[in-house]
Amino acid sequence: MLKEIQNCFRSERILFTKHARDEMEGEEFGEIREREVFETVESGKVIETYPEDESYPSCLIYGKTSEDRPLHVLCAYTKDE
Repeated sequence: MLKEIQNCFRSERILFTKHARDEMEGEEFGEIREREVFETVESGKVIETYPEDESYPSCLIYGKTSEDRPLHVLCAYTKDE
């Protein structure tokens, strides 16, 4: 699943939910930027999977930004267009 998610980020086929944007803006250690999410997904590893999540299977990715900021990113993935 990680390779497919990374490919989606590389081809800019991603969607940030309102909830995700709110969490990114309200992060207590400083706002999380889209670039940081991309860097985290690129360098990260899947640490948990949630195959039964609704509406799509998802996974928790842990990685670090280019500035060594550790982040956890929750991504849902579907092959549907």
